[in-house]
Amino acid sequence: MLLAEAALLAVAALCYASGFSNAAVAAMVLAMGLENAVFQIDGGAGLGLTYVTGALVKVGQLLAATLTGGARWAWLPNLLLWAALVAGAVCGATAYHWINLAAIWFAAGVALALSGIVAASIHL
Repeated sequence: MLLAEAALLAVAALCYASGFSNAAVAAMVLAMGLENAVFQIDGGAGLGLTYVTGALVKVGQLLAATLTGGARWAWLPNLLLWAALVAGAVCGATAYHWINLAAIWFAAGVALALSGIVAASIHL
């Protein structure tokens, strides 16, 4: 799935480089939809990797659970996910400011690298 996402992001970058900005945006949207679909649990909501507000809501819910006797640190992974989403948004906005949609090459490269890591770890 990561490889398909990397391919869609590379297609987006190539479309932008060729002057097809609308097609580039469509490929990016498909890539993000694919990413979220992978993390659905039993056909319902799962881990939304592109939803900043959803991650923050989950932090609040788990903090409330902690205050009422729930697991002490259950909220921390969701807070870290939220922080990563915010950091990614800041980095993406900065890259977009400087090089426009050509910044999508960075995302395609990271997705490709992650797919390589996953493939290598499967064979271990």
